Amino acid sequence: MDLDKMDGNEWSELLQEHPEYADKCDWSKLDEWDWLYLLHEQPQFVDKCDWSRIGREVWGQLLWAHPEFADKCDKWNQLEGDDWGSLLHFQPQFADKCDWSKLSGNDWSNLLRSRPQFADKCDKWNELEGDEWCWLLEDQPQFADKCDKWNDINGYDWRRLLRTQPQFADKCDWSKLDGEGWSDLLIEHPEFAAFLSDWDKLTGLDWEKLLLAHPEFAERCDWAKFDDSNWFMLLGQHPEFADKYKGNPLPDNLEQSISLTVSGHYYCGGTQRATVVYHPEKKQWKWEATWLEGTFSFDAYSIKEAIESCRQEMANSN
Repeated sequence: MDLDKMDGNEWSELLQEHPEYADKCDWSKLDEWDWLYLLHEQPQFVDKCDWSRIGREVWGQLLWAHPEFADKCDKWNQLEGDDWGSLLHFQPQFADKCDWSKLSGNDWSNLLRSRPQFADKCDKWNELEGDEWCWLLEDQPQFADKCDKWNDINGYDWRRLLRTQPQFADKCDWSKLDGEGWSDLLIEHPEFAAFLSDWDKLTGLDWEKLLLAHPEFAERCDWAKFDDSNWFMLLGQHPEFADKYKGNPLPDNLEQSISLTVSGHYYCGGTQRATVVYHPEKKQWKWEATWLEGTFSFDAYSIKEAIESCRQEMANSN
């Protein structure tokens, strides 16, 4: 290791791990980012730092972790709104130095989620967008009386908000939720079914997830939307729905061969597909996937066991 040829980044990395080399360092080689990373790990080198080289962005990050360096900072008036939002989240004691006018609606949404005590400083409630209101109200619902963007909240954000704050249901434009949104929401709040007028929005996958959690909605289901993968997952936990299956015959007690195609982003990933075949003579399921090398076999004596084994093999192969 030739210390004379090392640049500032290399010195910073070396001293973070081996501070005993400090007496060999040419400190002038370190730029502001080198100092940031070094002082995070080895704050005892504070007296070696040329603070005039530390800019606004680095100060914002350095003070998160080391508020004791505040007396060295001469860039308070240069900090931007996002710098202040992040800094006050971690170090609210610096509020007296903040130029509140620099915070945007997004900055206020992020800050008030964790520091609602600063709400009296906010004069930009009308600058928060629909998604920013969603994020804020998820954590701080007491600010709902300030919101004038209920109509700007999209379906995805309504799903998020109502899952944690169902009291805002009377503000929701239910037509904005798609089938996936309805399925996810009803899993946690089945009482909202009264507001769903178009059950046809739900796909086979949406129905699969919903019925796994709430089989009582079966009377609403359009079973024609199910493919074999949906049936495979549903019947593993709710075999009482076998009489609804109109595809390849499902055997009683798995006494004959059965082949099902398994797919879906939440357990296979993307459009990847696998085939699960039951061999009654061996009482064994065999799982095959064309997008992987090899074939995986495992013992299983029920559809539920096969599902869990299949999921585990898929997880192990990713």
